[in-house]
Amino acid sequence: MTINTNLSALSVTNALNSNQAALQSSMNKLSSGSQLNTAADNPAGLAISQGLLAQIGGLNAAAQNTASGINLIQTASGALSQVSNILQTINSLAVQAANDTNSTASRSDIQTQVTALAAQLTSIGTSTNFNGVKLLDGSATGAAALNFQTGSNATDKVSLDLGTANVTTIGTAVAALDFTTTAGAQNAITQIQTQIQTVSTAQATLGATQNVLTATAQSIAVNSQNLTAANSQIADTDMASEMAKYSKENVLMQAGTAMLSQANQQSQLILKLLQG
Repeated sequence: MTINTNLSALSVTNALNSNQAALQSSMNKLSSGSQLNTAADNPAGLAISQGLLAQIGGLNAAAQNTASGINLIQTASGALSQVSNILQTINSLAVQAANDTNSTASRSDIQTQVTALAAQLTSIGTSTNFNGVKLLDGSATGAAALNFQTGSNATDKVSLDLGTANVTTIGTAVAALDFTTTAGAQNAITQIQTQIQTVSTAQATLGATQNVLTATAQSIAVNSQNLTAANSQIADTDMASEMAKYSKENVLMQAGTAMLSQANQQSQLILKLLQG
């Protein structure tokens, strides 16, 4: 029996320090809801979690891009619907002007009306935009076609070429048509029907691209959900399990504190021997 070194107290102190560290870790996890409060909690898990979070963040941004792309297409499609309606009106006027029952004055009035409608087409072509991006003036084509980034990789994109949706050119072409003669009106019928077909093709392109973006948005949502679930398994605290650990460590701390008090009293027993 010695008094210079209390091995029992040292052993109990080491156990107390270990229990205290475990108790503090449990408290951090319970209070934050995360298993990864420091890199020491799970180095490998932290690395995996950071990678998953990067993927999830990229997918969330891609989802926003996809939604913006759909809104852009809807803006262009709505404007093209107006264009189509105007062209249908002009086509009816061309058919009317081609009839020789019209007087010169009547055809002149038709020409005036068509000129006003052509100006409206030009206005739609120059003014239709989404967040400052011109849609129907013929600029969004070829190398300047619109690209919607739908993922974190450079190849994850959907392209939209609006070359066939050049409403400005259509307005100029319509304005040049002659409705004051039978031959001119008959030529106008052919030209207008060609323009109607061009607009229909552009609308079909927009619709197909919107369907692609809608399907992509659904895929992104599923992928994001799955990755979030995977990250949750790694990073989130299992509150029931961690509470059980906390309760165990708390009891061990109380027991260790009591045993440290007992270990410190052992030297008092040696004094009794000396007193004897």
